[in-house]
Amino acid sequence: MGTVAAEPVEIADAEDLEDVGTDLTAEYVLVDDIDASGLDRLEPIGEREEGEMFMGSLNGNGYSIYNLSVNGVDEGYAGLFAAVGEEGQIENLALENVEVHGDDVTGGVVGYNAGTVVESFVSGDVEGARTGGLVGWNNGAVVDAYSTANVSGNVAGGLIGVIDLGGASGFLPDGDVEPQTAVVTSYTAGEVEGEDAEGGLVGFSEVELSDPRTVYHGVYWDVDVTGVHYGIGQVAGVDVTNSDGFGGSDDGDLTMSEHQGTGLSTDEMQGDAAREYMELFDFDGTWATTEEYPELAQRGTAVGEVYLDERLPDAREEDFRDDGEEMTGDERPDDQGLPGFTVWAVVLLIVSVAVTRMARR
Repeated sequence: MGTVAAEPVEIADAEDLEDVGTDLTAEYVLVDDIDASGLDRLEPIGEREEGEMFMGSLNGNGYSIYNLSVNGVDEGYAGLFAAVGEEGQIENLALENVEVHGDDVTGGVVGYNAGTVVESFVSGDVEGARTGGLVGWNNGAVVDAYSTANVSGNVAGGLIGVIDLGGASGFLPDGDVEPQTAVVTSYTAGEVEGEDAEGGLVGFSEVELSDPRTVYHGVYWDVDVTGVHYGIGQVAGVDVTNSDGFGGSDDGDLTMSEHQGTGLSTDEMQGDAAREYMELFDFDGTWATTEEYPELAQRGTAVGEVYLDERLPDAREEDFRDDGEEMTGDERPDDQGLPGFTVWAVVLLIVSVAVTRMARR
């Protein structure tokens, strides 16, 4: 006789939300909208310690958590979740009008993410030292997500505060490179203020855009609202002044290609114009245009597991010069491949999410 899977733990009110931290490996699902204004400031769920990170799943199930206030601990990680481990997944989560305050790494949804945040969004105010609207420190995957939260800190990114692989080499025994972190088809549209570094997407990155261990694909930020013209505030090892950034149109080797990230005006991101300018979004399934910014169209449908390709696919024919030698990064046109993944690998990621969702209906 087969093993019967445990039923997800239902979260119906603010008290249930406080209890999530009692079992960090369980599956949770919202069954109603939750007004968290009656709670004292919530302590972030989990810790960035072995055995203390959230390794379960939370499905927002089409519902929202409103008016949540979170206070981080000294020199810790702050967000609804302090830390999500590699097996953890946050999906369909809507955090509206939040106030998240941390002393160090701070994100609206997750402080430190080594897992997956998919089809989720946050609005409100997020403040810390190293701060992102959605995720404070990303070592995992952010897929089909957005933030309209106002973000402030020493280092501030509209979507992610810091991308730092923590010393992971990413190199496999056969010489391939394993992508460590990915940001796919997501956007930001909130004010961003960083004292030392600020980026429309990422405040600080330990790795350069060309590093195959990290992937950006189809990510957009509102230049008018963020007030930032660069996708990434600072890149480690690159000598710049605090007012400079990367990912803009004149940054040479550090320029974000149109497949990676694009700064757009408010008019280009709102209404029907979004279909034209945010062309890598799936507006026939995952996303829907509105009179304002795009919204997630399937928040009430379970996502299931998000599969990131474990290895780089074989080199494609167009990766080679006429003389048969493989092209270097500088020789490839902007539309040829993405750091870490080829276009096909990203397509595999997006398709796998869609197929898994259909199977669960």
